[in-house]
This record gives sequence, C-alpha cells and structure tokens, in this order.
Amino acid sequence: MRSRATRLGLLSVSLGGLLVLAACDTTDFHVRFAVGENGVIVATTDAGSTWTSQTSGVAETLFAVSFAGPENGCAVGEDGSAIATTDGSTWSAASSVPTVKDLHGLDLVNREAPKAPTTNVPSVGPYDAFAVGDGGTIIHSTDQCSTWTSQVSGTTKNLSAVLDCRCLSSDAWAVGDRGTILATTNGGTTWGAQTSGTKADLKAVVFIGNMKGWVAGSGGVILHTTDGGTTWTKQKSNTAHTLEGIAFGDSTHGYAVGDDGVIVATSDGGTTWAKQVTHTTTDLDSVATTMVGYDPFVTPTGDYHDAIAVGGNGTVLMTTDAGVTWTKVNAGTKVGLEGTD
Repeated sequence: MRSRATRLGLLSVSLGGLLVLAACDTTDFHVRFAVGENGVIVATTDAGSTWTSQTSGVAETLFAVSFAGPENGCAVGEDGSAIATTDGSTWSAASSVPTVKDLHGLDLVNREAPKAPTTNVPSVGPYDAFAVGDGGTIIHSTDQCSTWTSQVSGTTKNLSAVLDCRCLSSDAWAVGDRGTILATTNGGTTWGAQTSGTKADLKAVVFIGNMKGWVAGSGGVILHTTDGGTTWTKQKSNTAHTLEGIAFGDSTHGYAVGDDGVIVATSDGGTTWAKQVTHTTTDLDSVATTMVGYDPFVTPTGDYHDAIAVGGNGTVLMTTDAGVTWTKVNAGTKVGLEGTD
C-alpha cells in the first residue's frame, strides 16, 4: 500500500435511477479520462486504443476526476488543487478553493434536464460538485468547480470519496477512515453520521438513486444499503485486499478494484462477488463503468459490459465483456494513475 499522499485518490462514481437529470459520467465508453501523480491527465476517445496527454496546469498529484458528459469535467488533488474543463481537453484552475488540504474524492453532476429528446449530447446546465479530503474537509461548488465554499462535516476523520445523488433530492454521501459515513439531504447545509457497523477505512461509495448504495474499503469490506444509509449490511467480497474503487453500471452489475490488482464483480447487486482475472499485481486505485437507465433523453454508448480500471505505474485495464477479459492498454505514462471516469 502506498502512502496517503498517493493512495487515497478515489473516484466517486454513482448511478441514477428514473429521473430527469442530464449525464452523470462521460456517457460514452469510448471517451475516458485518467488522472494521477504530478498532475498527469490522459484521455482516450477510442475506447483506449490510443491515449493523449493533456496539460493540467498543476504539478500536484490529482486524486480524483469526475465528468458530466464527454466534455465537462473536474479534477482535484494535493494541497487543495482543483481544475476543470468544458471542452474535454483544456483545463483551468479554480478561481477560489477554501482549503489547502489534500482532496481525495470528487463528484460532479449536471442538474439541468435536457432541452429536447433530439440529441445524445447533454445540455450545459447548472453543475453541482462536492470534493472531500483530509481532516473531514468537504467543499461544494455550483459552477462546475470554478468557485468552492466550505461545509461543516462534523468530523475530523480523513474523507476519501463522495457521491452526489442523481435523484430528485439534494442527497449526498461521503466516506472515510474508521468506518466513517456521512450523509446530507439538503445539499450539504448539514451533514450527519450514519452507522456503518465497521471500523474499516472506507475508500469509495456508489449509489443508484437515493436508496441503493455500496461502500468499499480496507480488508475487502463491502457494505450495502437499500434505505439510503439508515442501515448498512456487509456483503462477502471474496477478497481481503483493500478495495479502493467501486462502480455500478445498473442496479445489479458492479465492479470493485484494489490492491495487488484485485477486481471483484457482481451481477446480482452484490449478493455474490467473484474475483476476475486481471493478469496484474499492480495496485488498482479507481474503476468506472458506463451508466444506463438514468436519463430518458440520453442514450449512453455502451453499458455495464464496458469498464476501465487504473492504478500504479500508469496501469490501465479495460473490458468490453463485463470483465470476462481485462486487457491492459498503453496510456503513454508510467506514473501512478489515481482516478478515472
């Protein structure tokens, strides 16, 4: 396991239910982004066949990246660094960030419904984002990561991941060290603790709507809720490795990734998790998949069969068959990759 400075960059991934929100990821498995050490950003528009380096404008390690559609995205990292793009290639620094603490988790959503059912490209609308980090740090943006305001988390525990609900509410969740799970129902005006039932360090969180959710963390822990986090129950992950990222493509199909190249997958909502063959022992830090069924006007390219995992030494693994086979692709970098979308 690497030090906190390079390990806790986790992608917060969530899925929508039946709602009227625009895209909550790139919506196209051909278009993927990965971020990591020394401010590196690499991107692909052909499902990983070729990758291009992008200029981030920062030298700090970027721990997390989140997109709302194929062009509008944000990334956060060390020392309160936060950057954004509106064209999927040119990145600009945030004009105001109220912290210099490391930011480990990020989630960005577009809260504007599409204007018409004639295009698969989400309309540009009001963007809502949360970022979390060391010492219980939570910051919030309503202008696609340009300006941020601090929120009171009620904890000093390090927070690793955050999820902004794709639902007709203002719910969000954040997870972190020693079993910490926080939740808000009012956009972060107030945050309250939920009972996780574990002391494991929690690294990643994913929700479908505002009821079904999963959390993953150290020791292979996976927790599941069907009531928005009022109660959490353990699922058998079939690994003792720390799980650093988790993603679901729909209500039943999901992946979790972690140390020593472990990937576990489920096709029944986590009732059973099975190890997949990855042909690597490199630590994996983040996973993303293509989300479906959350927007009646946007038809994503791909589905849960398409997923990407990233990790140390520039490792990028991709699958188009729900993890039956994972293929290592050359992303053109050897630095550690911490987050992907």
